[in-house]
Amino acid sequence: MKPKVTIGICVKNAETTIREAVESILNQDFPHELMKLIIVDGNSTDKTLSTIMNCLKKTNMKTSIFYENEGLGKARQIVVENAKGDYIVWLMAT
Repeated sequence: MKPKVTIGICVKNAETTIREAVESILNQDFPHELMKLIIVDGNSTDKTLSTIMNCLKKTNMKTSIFYENEGLGKARQIVVENAKGDYIVWLMAT
């Protein structure tokens, strides 16, 4: 049986790189029903969030988006607290 995986992305003002990061997840051949995507946005002031939302229209993968502006440590804590499954995979979009 394949493990369940949570993918955590902590991001702030990454509109130029976030599309490639999210699409790299969506293009995996690992079953989407075994994946959960958690994105923590650090109060982006560019088009990061709208880019993420446009990418996610293409999938039914479980996704949660949180808004937190207390730094990377707090953002990662949010991912860990909300993760489901056997593994957490970190993806940087910088």
